[in-house]
Amino acid sequence: LLITLPSFHPDVLPICLPFEGTDLRKFPDNAEMILSGWGHTEKNVASNELQKVSVSVQPADACSELAKLDDRDICGGEAHCVGDSGGPLQYSMDFRSREIMVQHGIVTFGGKTCGEGLPGSYLKVAYYMDWILEHMEL
Repeated sequence: LLITLPSFHPDVLPICLPFEGTDLRKFPDNAEMILSGWGHTEKNVASNELQKVSVSVQPADACSELAKLDDRDICGGEAHCVGDSGGPLQYSMDFRSREIMVQHGIVTFGGKTCGEGLPGSYLKVAYYMDWILEHMEL
């Protein structure tokens, strides 16, 4: 439970979760998702500005150089940067006649440096929704 409410601005906004039995859980094969984070843009230097990049969802076997992924994971395009771990992998979609962002993934691991051509791995939020709802105080 939050003691104080967050101050919303363009870099801090609420996000939707992929609830079971809703269209919020769906995204197309090869979906373009948005990864945002404060990861390193130079060697050992975290960004002072929120960074965003488009990430194409890939088949799980595209991440086979990193690890064996299963239905709890999403494999995506270029690897994220050091310092991005825990950040959101989001998908923009129309819902009830307006555009919303749905968090489908959480940054887990990728190559040692971003932009080296290896994909990144993300936890699939939908897989953990029962646990999330069980531990949220609504």
